[in-house]
Amino acid sequence: MKIIETEAIVLHATDTGESDRVVTFYTEQAGMVSGMAKGARRSRKRFVNAFEPFSLVRLTLRERRRLAWIEACKLVEAHLVLRNGMDRWAAAALAGEVLRSMVPAGEAQPELFGLFKETLSRLCTERDPLNAVILFLLRFMDLAGYLPDFERCGLCGRAAHEDRSWWWLPGVGAPICSQHPEGERMGLALDLGTVRLIGQVKRLDLLRLWRLRVREDKKRALLSALTRWVESQTHRPLKSVRVLEQLGTGVAFGLGGGSASGGVKDAPLSG
Repeated sequence: MKIIETEAIVLHATDTGESDRVVTFYTEQAGMVSGMAKGARRSRKRFVNAFEPFSLVRLTLRERRRLAWIEACKLVEAHLVLRNGMDRWAAAALAGEVLRSMVPAGEAQPELFGLFKETLSRLCTERDPLNAVILFLLRFMDLAGYLPDFERCGLCGRAAHEDRSWWWLPGVGAPICSQHPEGERMGLALDLGTVRLIGQVKRLDLLRLWRLRVREDKKRALLSALTRWVESQTHRPLKSVRVLEQLGTGVAFGLGGGSASGGVKDAPLSG
């Protein structure tokens, strides 16, 4: 059986049997993987603090037909700051849930792994975890091929800079300009600033990405649009958004209309 050694981030762990644990990781070299840790609950030395959610670990796996076998798992970074604030924890949970919902098992995507790894680091250090998770969602969806082209209208091809009012149809994906009345009936309103921000997310390198700032009064609509898009792809609700809603982030979800008009401050968009 093939042995895999890779960096990984713990997403979920479940006890099974008398002393075993099944752990789901997002890994750099093998993508989404679940493995069996034999005796993990009985041994205090073999997997010391290695299976806590969102921990960065060094993982050794032995591939098997069903569940992989966890040979070794060493803690690299626990991201303990996430446990000190529910807003940070909920933002991390949303990022992890999106990965588990949308990333196929067993497909290595190192760039996506790097994004998730950097996002958890930023959630520990940034003052605004909600801004960080919005940037994660935008970049993730772009890398995964789910973020539509925001450079022009999906119906007529009109360039983004030629219109200041746009509509996003999450079920269809592409934004449409103000020339199409069906957008107002079905879509979420976006202004040119929001469209420009999304364009910057698609172009900036990972380290410069976090300089972008969504205006405080516009986060609700943009995050709602992003999570609706995910739900339209997976056909199931994201449980973690309810936690964000309960924390008073102002995020509300459902199929009703919304607005991200004036979505981004112009000044930071240059990175």
